[in-house]
Amino acid sequence: MDIFNLPKVIEQGIYDVMMWILFFPLTLGRMIIRPRKTLAYVREQALEDPDLAFTDAMRPAIFLAIAIIIGNFFSPDDFETLRKAAPNEFGKAIYATWMTAAAFSVVAACLIPLVGALLLDLLTPGKITRATMRIPFDQQCYIGAPSTLAFALLAGVGAQIFGVIGSLGVASALSAWLIGVEYVYFRDNSELSRIICMGLALITPSVGFSLFLAAGIMAIGFPAEP
Repeated sequence: MDIFNLPKVIEQGIYDVMMWILFFPLTLGRMIIRPRKTLAYVREQALEDPDLAFTDAMRPAIFLAIAIIIGNFFSPDDFETLRKAAPNEFGKAIYATWMTAAAFSVVAACLIPLVGALLLDLLTPGKITRATMRIPFDQQCYIGAPSTLAFALLAGVGAQIFGVIGSLGVASALSAWLIGVEYVYFRDNSELSRIICMGLALITPSVGFSLFLAAGIMAIGFPAEP
């Protein structure tokens, strides 16, 4: 790195972080309150010049990544215990530090929006390409950010705030919101029937969460070779 450009890099980095602090809650609120309009906004912005897109909101992948990282702060897991319990070197490396665990969580959790994007692209005429996956994946990132953050907060501090019964009620409401938004996503982006869209809305989070769990099992569930 050119040492003379270091001040500019630092300045830009600080500015970007401040913009994240400003636009993350604004984008989160827009997605929760007006999901259909926000998903339409994502579609419009994804077709714009990348340098000019999402000037008044978070970029999709960053939006989801920050939500996952914030959720990790409230994780009930003890990383030291997980590292000691990991039966292989891969698991120990993942839980070596909070940062490595957070990075793994981001990659694993991105499997969930990938499922939704892939299902829509599979049911849309034409080949699956990087270009055809872009808009569905961006929209799924916007769906995944509030739901992932909410479930992480609920798992971490829900029992203390709402109690066990209250937490179950909140989880049911979150699940209903997620399924409803997934239904809107499939309905607005395809010509599929309402019944099929509802089925896909149920399948997407189920398969995505199963893959997320599988990634976790891969990290800490396999015994080490003798």
